[in-house]
Amino acid sequence: MTRTPSWSEDVIGGDVQCRGCGCVGETVDDVEHEDGCKEGHRLGTINRRDPPEGDWAAKHDWTRYRGPDSWPVPGGWVFKDPEGGGWWEYFGDVGEGHEFDDSILEALKDNPTINDPFETFGDLRRDHGEYAFLRLETANPDEVSRRNPEDEKLEWTLEVAGMEVFSRIEPDRSDLMAAVAEALQAYHAGELEERIEEIVPETGEKPKAVREQEQLEERKENNESLDDFATDGGVDQSSDGLDGGDRR
Repeated sequence: MTRTPSWSEDVIGGDVQCRGCGCVGETVDDVEHEDGCKEGHRLGTINRRDPPEGDWAAKHDWTRYRGPDSWPVPGGWVFKDPEGGGWWEYFGDVGEGHEFDDSILEALKDNPTINDPFETFGDLRRDHGEYAFLRLETANPDEVSRRNPEDEKLEWTLEVAGMEVFSRIEPDRSDLMAAVAEALQAYHAGELEERIEEIVPETGEKPKAVREQEQLEERKENNESLDDFATDGGVDQSSDGLDGGDRR
């Protein structure tokens, strides 16, 4: 992983010190950050801003892209573009430590053992080629008009390699990015399918269709429970009827 000096490190006496954890090294790459240091997971030097507020940035690599927002890039995932909500591309183990696909290509160019870096890059893309999309849309289009645009609610849906992981309305952005980071890392570790039910933002409302389906299933379960109770009760009443003469 190659990092270049950024505002987050101070040069003291010829050495470099991380402002996050205070660790020192001769160069940025020599600094061994403490566990939980967000600066140790910063990739690239885009924008001179503090790390994200969320704890997820202390666990997963992250970067910025043409603005103040931070984006997780764990495992072999690289960030592509924030358009439409955000999307990522997967490059397997080769993608680890890279924030964008062009940084992977530059690393291939710098590798003297690779004759054709462009061909190798194309092979990597063909071998993997999975994408993750964080889609953004209006959750309540029927309730919003030009006269009341402030009533619009935004729904975020994460899809990783064709699997929908979660959908939430108006989650806190830090919670949203934490869930995205967990999902991307789980895919890299081969654990997404078994963990998909547990990866959701801690904040935000479930979409209307999901809530209605859950209510329908809950009513169905309640009705089945009542039917079971009535059936069991009928047996008990029948038994009581047989023994009723002893209690008169």
